[in-house]
Amino acid sequence: QFQRDLRAQFPNHTVVVMNLANGAAMAYIYPPEIADDDIYQVWVSPFERDALPILTQTCIQKITERLNR
Repeated sequence: QFQRDLRAQFPNHTVVVMNLANGAAMAYIYPPEIADDDIYQVWVSPFERDALPILTQTCIQKITERLNR
């Protein structure tokens, strides 16, 4: 979802998302609508239910700032 949202926000730009670079994966960042589901991706994650929307909006803001320079 993260990649789709970024690409939708910047349709005229190439968006590359790397989920692992120079390290080990820490945990899943799951969509908030599954936060109450009893599934591995949720209960193993140290992140709160709003982590994905916060990450997405922060990245959109930072990319927009860079493009407007």
